[in-house]
Amino acid sequence: MSIEVTNAVWKYSRQKDGQLLVLLALADYTNSEGIAWPAISTLACKVRMSKRNTQRCVRALEKAGELETRQNQGRKGSNIYRIVVPNIGRNSPGANDAPDAGVAKAVSRTSLNSDINVAQSVNKPSIEITSVVPNGDETEFWIKLCFRCFEQPIHSLPAHVLRALSEAIPALSKNHADSLIKFYQAKPLDSKEPPYSSRRHSPERLILDLPRQIALAVQARPPVPPPKKHNFTIQEVHDYLNREYPGCNVPSSLHALEDGTWEHIKEEIYDVMSKRNQNH
Repeated sequence: MSIEVTNAVWKYSRQKDGQLLVLLALADYTNSEGIAWPAISTLACKVRMSKRNTQRCVRALEKAGELETRQNQGRKGSNIYRIVVPNIGRNSPGANDAPDAGVAKAVSRTSLNSDINVAQSVNKPSIEITSVVPNGDETEFWIKLCFRCFEQPIHSLPAHVLRALSEAIPALSKNHADSLIKFYQAKPLDSKEPPYSSRRHSPERLILDLPRQIALAVQARPPVPPPKKHNFTIQEVHDYLNREYPGCNVPSSLHALEDGTWEHIKEEIYDVMSKRNQNH
C-alpha cells in the first residue's frame, strides 16, 4: 500500500459510504502512482460486499472521475485501476503485490490515458514500509504520535484504521499529545497497574481506541500547564530589585520567579509591575 495514495483519498475524495470504502480498499493495493489490479472477487472480499455491489461502486467511482479502469489488462484477465485524486505522483514507477497474485508475473506497459503509461511487476511486497509520513495534516500528526508511543518506525495502515482515525480526529486535542506519550512510555507495556493496564499493544490498536486512550492518558499524566505569560520583562524586575534592594541577588528569568527561592518577594514584584503597567 502507498500511504501517499491512502492519505490523498482521505483528503481529496468526495465519495461516501460504499464508494469511499472501495476506493480506500483499492488504495491498499496501489503503488505510488495510484495503480492497482486486484480481482473484483478480491476487492469484494476486502470490503465485505457482494461482487455486484462492488462493481456498482467501481462504476460510480468511474462516473465521478475518481477512478480509471483498463478492462481485462491485469493478471488472469483482471482489470487495472488508477485512482484519480489530487496529490498522487505520476513519476515514481513501481508496483505492489495484489494478494491474489501467487507468482511473479509482469504486467505489460499499458496506457490508462493517452498521457499515462504504466509498467508493473507483481513480485514486490504488498506493504510499503516507510519511516516518515508527510507533514502538515491532522491524520499524519496522530499517526506519527501513535507510532512514537511505541518507538516504532511508521508503516502503512489498513483502510479501516485510517477511517477510524479520520472519524475520531474532530474530538482530539493536540494539547494531549505529550500526555499520551508519557502514558505509554512511563511503565512497561505489560504493567498490571491501572490505568496503565488498559493500554493497547500496537499502534494500530491504539489508533482504533484513541479517544479513550487519550482520556486515560490525561487522567494518569495530566498535561503540564503552559508557562504563565507576563506583561513585564526580566530587565524591569532587575531594575526594580536593584533600586529597592541594592546588592541583592536577582532571578535569572521570569520563569525562575516561580521557584520557591523567590516566594518571599514574588507577590511584591507582581504587584509593583502590575501597578507600573497600569500607570503606563
